[in-house]
Amino acid sequence: MGFWIGLGVFTIILFLFILWLLHKHVVISLRLVYSEDEKAANITITVLFANYEKTINLPQGEQLLDQLAIRLNNYQKQKTLHYDHYRKAYEQLMEIAASSVMNEFKWKTVYGLKNANETAILYGIGYSVKYALFHSVNRCVKSSAKPEIHIEPNFQQPEFETNFSCIFFAPLGHIIGNLRKLKSIVNEVDKYE
Repeated sequence: MGFWIGLGVFTIILFLFILWLLHKHVVISLRLVYSEDEKAANITITVLFANYEKTINLPQGEQLLDQLAIRLNNYQKQKTLHYDHYRKAYEQLMEIAASSVMNEFKWKTVYGLKNANETAILYGIGYSVKYALFHSVNRCVKSSAKPEIHIEPNFQQPEFETNFSCIFFAPLGHIIGNLRKLKSIVNEVDKYE
């Protein structure tokens, strides 16, 4: 009789621990720095006590635009081949996004053009683009953050520097469930290639 009570208590404790674990938040931090000194993108994912960090150094100068154009061209070719699978994957990513909460949105840009008038016009366009991007992300992801968006025009000399930081929280259980569905979609795509 004591064995069964002990087993029942152990099962309840194990169940509560797993339930607690599935509701723990995963912290996803995105950071992009593009300046004369540093050109890098960084993602950090923290789950419980584990931390995964990946930094990608961006190509210098015009190589960045060339590589971006090549990747977009390849993406467009693949998209036309597997449109239905991409749609399903997009829906799963939107489910993950819907269960996430954006805790931080910071974006600072310093720029200057040769012509001061063009710099002033770009100032207004820059704010419009940044706030539009924030609001489009905010439609998919709940936000507890007030956006910190700054633009500093340099009317003296041509310059471009940007620093972007965004932090998301998402329940581990939602991410695991949706990633399993995404994995099955990727496996279907791999069968047809």
